[in-house]
Amino acid sequence: MTLLMVMFRAPLPDPESREGAFLDQYFEQHGQQYLAEICATRMKTVSVPVERVVRLGTAAESILEYAVESYADLIVMSTHGTTGTQSSLGSTAWKILQEAPCPVLLLSAKPPTGEHGGEVG
Repeated sequence: MTLLMVMFRAPLPDPESREGAFLDQYFEQHGQQYLAEICATRMKTVSVPVERVVRLGTAAESILEYAVESYADLIVMSTHGTTGTQSSLGSTAWKILQEAPCPVLLLSAKPPTGEHGGEVG
């Protein structure tokens, strides 16, 4: 199982500069720390090896590239629907659904609500 985190990387005038290298290193470390916390707090009972991968770039493109490179069997992701473009899906989820080289399972980032608006559970 792979946990993939994509850190947005804004285009830099000179990506090979010291500033670019510093930012890349900072985002890589931040992403690895975040994934380590997720593994420690939410994946304690997972009995399969978990690889933690951080990519720098845009979400949809980075996820699709990694899925191809790693011969992914399934992409599982949450959708926040921040852009709300297609059927209340965000543009990232929509693009991945359309272009993924494997099946995609989308989970809502919002907790389900009951009949009267309260959380289910």
